[in-house]
Amino acid sequence: MIDIIRRLLKVNRISYLTIGADGKTLSIQKGYGLPDGVIKSMHIPLGEGISGFVASTGKTLRMDNIEEAETKFKRRSLEHYFNRSLLSVPLVLTTLDGETKVLGVINVNNKANGLTFNQQDQQMLESIAHLVVAALTNISLMKAQHENDLLQVQLNSARDVQMSLLPKCFSNIPPQIGMYGRSVPARQIGGDFYDGLALADGRWLAAIGDVSGKGMPAAILMATTRIILRTVVQDTYEPARILERVHEQLGRELDEYFF
Repeated sequence: MIDIIRRLLKVNRISYLTIGADGKTLSIQKGYGLPDGVIKSMHIPLGEGISGFVASTGKTLRMDNIEEAETKFKRRSLEHYFNRSLLSVPLVLTTLDGETKVLGVINVNNKANGLTFNQQDQQMLESIAHLVVAALTNISLMKAQHENDLLQVQLNSARDVQMSLLPKCFSNIPPQIGMYGRSVPARQIGGDFYDGLALADGRWLAAIGDVSGKGMPAAILMATTRIILRTVVQDTYEPARILERVHEQLGRELDEYFF
């Protein structure tokens, strides 16, 4: 997760924190670009510091200049290593009863190109956070249920996450176009993919794909393709060039992770 975030968002620092068993303190589980010793020593009370603030509110925080906003947070010195732009996303679990519970926080800080984080960056990190929540939920269930029962729960959870990444409706679509989409995997999860995006030149992009194979690998590849596609269309809106760019980036991901 850390490596994917680093390469997709191109940031200088990443910190992944979870809430402890006491429900009162955040601790860093993994990081990138953080000062020596921070991961082992850092413990942030809920509601304090930037991570504690995001965990207590359950809302994404995006700041263009953290130094100008540091008075907003109690004990900002806890995370003194953050500077300039910051994007902080909570890991929110929604139960079957509709209640929400924050499991942790993902922070990304200081883009390598010096620019601030935008809405596309936020959507990308929030999509990754949804997948992390599914993984954390599965880990928790593994400790409480028999392996055979757990398999079905894992697949159902992964299916729900996968379905949440596919559009439920298509906003801003031209009025002369009717567009609908539905995916029904042959198994619990698969690699079906579709999306609809408004391009910068006013045209509408419809994308449909089917990852070869079934199961969790196909679902992960589908989610990766969606993130890459939504990133590429921010820079180009010619269909052939979009496919080329998606092919190039997806090819690099496959080479690194599957071969």
